[in-house]
Amino acid sequence: MSKKKIIAAILGVAVIALIGALAFRSIRSDDPERNADSIAEMTVQTGEESEAVSDLPVSGAEDNPEVIAEQPVTEPEEEPEVDPGQVVTEPEADPYVVLDQTVTQLDNDAQLAAGRIITAQPEDKSIIPDRYNCGAWGGFTKVLASDTVNGIVLKESGGINSFDFFNRNTDIVGEIYFSGYDFSDYIIEVYNADQIDREITLVFVNCKFSIFRSLTNYPKVKLIFTNCTFNSFYGSCAEFNYCKFGSFYKDGLVPLHDVTVRNCYFSDFSSQDTAGTGVHTDGTQIYGKEGVNAENIRYEHCRFEVPHIPGTNAINSCIMLQMEYSNGINISFSDCIVNGGGYTIYASAKRKGFEYYRNVSFTNIAVGQSRMYGPLYPTVSDGIEFTNIFDIDSLYVASVWKGNGKTHLSVTNDTLQDRLLVVYADGVKYDFIIPASRGGKTDYFERFEDYPIDLDICIDADCQNVVCFDCTTGVEKQIRFVTWDGSDSISIPL
Repeated sequence: MSKKKIIAAILGVAVIALIGALAFRSIRSDDPERNADSIAEMTVQTGEESEAVSDLPVSGAEDNPEVIAEQPVTEPEEEPEVDPGQVVTEPEADPYVVLDQTVTQLDNDAQLAAGRIITAQPEDKSIIPDRYNCGAWGGFTKVLASDTVNGIVLKESGGINSFDFFNRNTDIVGEIYFSGYDFSDYIIEVYNADQIDREITLVFVNCKFSIFRSLTNYPKVKLIFTNCTFNSFYGSCAEFNYCKFGSFYKDGLVPLHDVTVRNCYFSDFSSQDTAGTGVHTDGTQIYGKEGVNAENIRYEHCRFEVPHIPGTNAINSCIMLQMEYSNGINISFSDCIVNGGGYTIYASAKRKGFEYYRNVSFTNIAVGQSRMYGPLYPTVSDGIEFTNIFDIDSLYVASVWKGNGKTHLSVTNDTLQDRLLVVYADGVKYDFIIPASRGGKTDYFERFEDYPIDLDICIDADCQNVVCFDCTTGVEKQIRFVTWDGSDSISIPL
């Protein structure tokens, strides 16, 4: 055989071997490069399907096909509202089939890769105060004039039902607990609290009051309120947790000293003063007391909804810090929402015996737009520090709860623009237009109830997870996330 024929034969064998190797490579299911291509293709397909799956009104469905594949698809007891253009189909036989495609583990992984992972934000861990989670609820025992409550004898005189541990109740010491009482038929006042020789703490849980006063300079009676409702409180040495102030034309809270206010809600101060006295109304006002410094006063994670509504009383501000009779020391407002007033915040002084502010601060304060003028009165006294005071630029969602097979969201719009709320509930998308608030000297609603504050947005489904976005600008801003199945995170469609 010639040398040329030998070379040709060798080349032919090599070509055949190469073709065989390529063919074998193309059918290997465990080839890394081929698997990567398959995942990319499946991601695109599953992403398309995830939109259709999210439109299905499936009771108990999670946010991705993995959970749907592990449980039968059933109709809800009350079908959620869907868009008229949606086509809602039900699998005919196999409950593990969604939109005519079998969901495999590869599909699940691809969906997780294509979806958005949602986790809790600060507003989910520290719930914004609102009318649903603050104040007293349920049935109450009415407290009458000069009644005896939990062994404490009250004394009524001139419309005041008083606690007195100096002239009466002289054997009382320590902590006394009250729950589920309605004291609101009379002003409640603590008398002679600085004359007793022992420490007493009155603890009120889920109680109602009209006006509560504890006005002695340095009382030995400490007050603790949790989930209580007030028109107004005036006094010292008190703690408030998840309490509600307002629905009245006078100031909601006037602290003198040693007062801590956490997670409380101040709202609706436009109730008309029938006497027509022209009272200037504030959510809270701090002005001091002659001979007693206003000190150790803290507001933490509180919310003020005091929109400007003209009436016989004048809505003045959410926060009125204006010392008149003493100094202001160790006073702080942190992580609060304030909306309303002529000016929303005052931080000044009238100097009627006032000398100075020391260690006074406003930190992380979100300011709404339902006001007459500006967020801060122009005159600010020395010694007051402001850090991160900013305008509210989105919706927010406070309480989220379920009842009678439905899911409810408490939604507020403190801006002057209609805003788009988008909710993914168990993977189903819902859109809601939340109307604008009003603000300015002449633009206002006649009633507090007409403002878009704590609107009850209802989803007709018993949801296992809910995530909310403000999508007004076309960019989704996550504002609330809740699960009822213990999950720390979920995946929703892109």
